[in-house]
Amino acid sequence: MSKTINFLLYNPNFINGAGATTRILSIIIHLQRKYKINVYVFLTFNRIFKLLFNPNFKYSFYKALKTKKVYFMFVFAPLFDFRRIDIMLIKFYNCFFKVRNSIIQCETEVPAFLAEGFKDFNNKIVLDKHGLIFEETKYKLIESNEKNYKRLRQIKEVELISHKNSDLIICVSDVFKKVLKDEYGYLKKIIVLPMLISHQYHFFDRLARHNLRKQLGVNGKTVVVYSGSMSKYQRFNEMVDFFHNFHKINSNSFFLILSQMQYHSDIEKILTSKGVLKKNYYLCQVSHNEVNSYLSCSDIGLLFREDITLNNVASPTKFLEYLATGIYPIISSNIGDTEKIVNELDYGFIIKDLNFYGDIDQITSDYNNKKSRRIQVSLLTRIKYNWHKSLKKIEKIYER
Repeated sequence: MSKTINFLLYNPNFINGAGATTRILSIIIHLQRKYKINVYVFLTFNRIFKLLFNPNFKYSFYKALKTKKVYFMFVFAPLFDFRRIDIMLIKFYNCFFKVRNSIIQCETEVPAFLAEGFKDFNNKIVLDKHGLIFEETKYKLIESNEKNYKRLRQIKEVELISHKNSDLIICVSDVFKKVLKDEYGYLKKIIVLPMLISHQYHFFDRLARHNLRKQLGVNGKTVVVYSGSMSKYQRFNEMVDFFHNFHKINSNSFFLILSQMQYHSDIEKILTSKGVLKKNYYLCQVSHNEVNSYLSCSDIGLLFREDITLNNVASPTKFLEYLATGIYPIISSNIGDTEKIVNELDYGFIIKDLNFYGDIDQITSDYNNKKSRRIQVSLLTRIKYNWHKSLKKIEKIYER
């Protein structure tokens, strides 16, 4: 008889192509081959309302998760003052679900915070922790000049209780593991499982490259790409500065920016203020399915982030998507384990100081020397950092 693994999710969004969404789906779908999978979804009031009156909403879960063993539960969270009521509700729900002597994997902190409702039934609680939610919330509040001390205290409590409830934590980088041990005092077992890619969907697509470069009018140009949002910690201003300086030396370069429509106005203003001419860049929003084609069309990828704890523990999916298409990555330092991967592959450049561009000549020389390895790097990345291979290794997590 195959073992059952129960997943707890909180208000998931399977429409976008975020790394966390890809991670959750990859893990659940892979494990269905060997284990019985049940998915329990905590929903807030507005999502429950949508569930009741929009049949397509429920179907979207079945379609994304590739199973109909999906069960929905109403909770008051994120109204965390109602935590005790939520715990009682979950214990009540479990009178019907009967999740006992089992493994429960919580995707992010809120499900692990609420997993206390399952603790009395001899269940092993596994927390898949993608980031530091207190640090992220604090950063967002500082960025918006909002002083919400009560909210910060609540998020800190959610994070600490989620750790306390967990028998094991999965985190996304070796740096993250060290922070959990040294700064959070987590003494139980920690397993590192980085954000990874699907080798089937991320690859160097020669045909897409040929067609898109012709369509964009960039044949013969060195295309520098940034794919992502305009969150402050992304350091987009410095990326524009980099391209502006890079273009002075490499006049045949072109800047491709893939970002959501909501950011386009701000991006245009920054590009104009930095003196980047319209003929030297293209800004667009693309669907999740189109990203690989646009990356295949590009040559160099930028990933600059602020040097803060939030980013020091991160594992950006975009970095591996760059490498899976053979893009030469130029990254800032101290972003999770990215520097280690650049050094292992001997492909890419690490900028130590985002305010200093004296090394652009060195970057240009290194890129020109290594760009012929594009297909090799793409293949190595897809072999080593794909979900299928790594998930086989972590099945020991589910040993009781």
